[in-house]
Amino acid sequence: MSLKVTSYSLTIRENNKQILENANLELEPDTVTVILGENGTGKSSFVMSLLGFEDYERSGSVMINGVETINMDTFEIARLGLFVSFQSPPEFEGINFEQFLISAYKAFNQDTTTSIFKIRKSIKEKIEKVGLSEDFLKRDLNQGFSGGEKRKAEILQMLVLQPKVAILDEVDSGLDIKSRARIAEVIREQAKAGTTFLIVSHSLEFVRTLEPHRIVELRDRKFNEIEISEIERLHYHHKKS
Repeated sequence: MSLKVTSYSLTIRENNKQILENANLELEPDTVTVILGENGTGKSSFVMSLLGFEDYERSGSVMINGVETINMDTFEIARLGLFVSFQSPPEFEGINFEQFLISAYKAFNQDTTTSIFKIRKSIKEKIEKVGLSEDFLKRDLNQGFSGGEKRKAEILQMLVLQPKVAILDEVDSGLDIKSRARIAEVIREQAKAGTTFLIVSHSLEFVRTLEPHRIVELRDRKFNEIEISEIERLHYHHKKS
């Protein structure tokens, strides 16, 4: 599954801030692309805009596996196989994590036949991959989760849903070195299994561990492909600024 953004212009409605102007970005199927950029350039806004939220004014083309999504609503876009993780996912009291995963699986995959027992079994098979225990499933969704737990919970959702395109926004934030390596391994495995990834990150260490197929920088309202050696310059600039 591929994602192709063409002549894409994006403005935040609230403050009329333009993020992108006639920008182009194409993700090849089953690859991992990392997007870098200084704080405030609009990486997260770009990610959220792909879900069709009304917070943004946008024009151009966003094709998911050859289907134009620029005028689709969020639910229709998700059903095409797009998964987007949130930096700060909302908390829900009274909805435990396992119930949410089961409901999300059925809705995302338009599945009315798979038994709850089979879905639960699949969840429990995957939870160890992200470094969480089964007890975690009984907690209310994102309620009192630490930053690292939220990141792992988002990755578990991705594993359960098995999207065709996964966009992960700072999924390494709040994770220790061991957990970052674990998540990087999961992403590489899923790419080989057929998921196309776009990863937003500020961590040079995580990008190295991830070993992406491609790196792009959001700069001057455009996406610019860069070499791995350029990351050193970007990282140094961020530390000094």
